[in-house]
Amino acid sequence: MVSFQTRFEQQGKQQGKQQGKQQGKQQGKAEMLLFLLEQKFGAVGKEVRQRIEEADAPTPCCAGPGGS
Repeated sequence: MVSFQTRFEQQGKQQGKQQGKQQGKQQGKAEMLLFLLEQKFGAVGKEVRQRIEEADAPTPCCAGPGGS
């Protein structure tokens, strides 16, 4: 029988892994966007770079096809 504490620890580890994966994906997307912007337009300003790096996942209105 698994104790409550052990189940709680396992759940916490799983949530941590999921959050880490999501953060990694977001960071990868930001790096790719910055790369593409630099290839097309040249150097990206410090403020633009910071906004991209700090951005959360897209909101539904900005998610692409079908968005407003």
